[in-house]
Amino acid sequence: MVRLVIINFFILSFLFLIGEMAGRVYGSIFISHELAWRWINFTENENLNVIQGDRYPVTRHPILGYVPRPGNHVFWGSKVLNIQKDFTRLNSKSKNTLRVPKILAVGDSFTFGDQVNDWETWPAYLSRLLGINVVNAGVVGYGLGQIYLRAAEWLEQNTAEGLILGIIPDDINRTGLIARMGVPKPTYFLKGDDIVLQTADHNSKKILHPAQRDIEKIIKPLRAVLGYSFVMHQLLHRAFPEIWRANRFYIRGHNQEQEVSCRLFEKFAQLGIPKRILFIQYPAHHIIMGRKPNAVTLISECAKREGFYIVDSFEPLRTLFSSDKKKFSRLYIGHMSPMGNRYSAQLLAESVALKILPQLKSK
Repeated sequence: MVRLVIINFFILSFLFLIGEMAGRVYGSIFISHELAWRWINFTENENLNVIQGDRYPVTRHPILGYVPRPGNHVFWGSKVLNIQKDFTRLNSKSKNTLRVPKILAVGDSFTFGDQVNDWETWPAYLSRLLGINVVNAGVVGYGLGQIYLRAAEWLEQNTAEGLILGIIPDDINRTGLIARMGVPKPTYFLKGDDIVLQTADHNSKKILHPAQRDIEKIIKPLRAVLGYSFVMHQLLHRAFPEIWRANRFYIRGHNQEQEVSCRLFEKFAQLGIPKRILFIQYPAHHIIMGRKPNAVTLISECAKREGFYIVDSFEPLRTLFSSDKKKFSRLYIGHMSPMGNRYSAQLLAESVALKILPQLKSK
């Protein structure tokens, strides 16, 4: 009996190691090569407060929760990030020289350009392709509500003749959170036929909710062990994010994120920018699995009703994956690689150049 238990233990351990190695190979291609091969507690590493940690150059903001920190930075090994006083990112190795017309690009880390240089983001490539000043106002970790507030704040001091709203599916989910990346965030809640804003300061009082502390007591010992497995961390934080990350990273305020997201497109339409594009991007796993979230289809319809032109990258990427997996893999380094961002810019340009952007360029 004891012998059988020992044999089974070694078999299971061997299978786990094989799975871990396979997961890290996958992670090095589609998530982060540097991160996948490190020996760290991945959960503890991710749960660091984004402002206090050294993963991103950000600073606290009273309305938005946090914004990129102005200045010259080197992150992700040797990647150059130049953040201007209005919290936007440069598109080149020197100051942006294109003046007008301006297109405001807002979104999350895929728009901001995680893991690449200033001149390798899709707003930078699009700016060069079309000869138009595409302002990169993307911010890592933002949900749709924060993205709207970011656009509205920037437009209080600036003007733009076009808007490109870049999102990934998780931005819809983030709309229901009151804290993410260890920082309280502003959140919109449904109230009758409208949505109302609950500030980051208000949400900060809920981060240490007793129920969340109880979860933390249960999960902490498991995280201390399983967090060292790249595969277990990826599986658990995707399957049970609110439990696995407990109250330090990811706290939900409501479950009406799709309804709130649809109402937010009404607010985007009220910003007064006549030409609006919704650019939908996807992390690699969505394309590999061939599953387009239903929420994306729903909010696309809402965006159309508010005058957005939709550029959805799912089908082009899925076609590329089916025909040339090697080329597809070069588009991702976790976020989009320089090649992936160039591909995204070309996809945007090809889809809208004849319908929207030339009208701006001719002014």
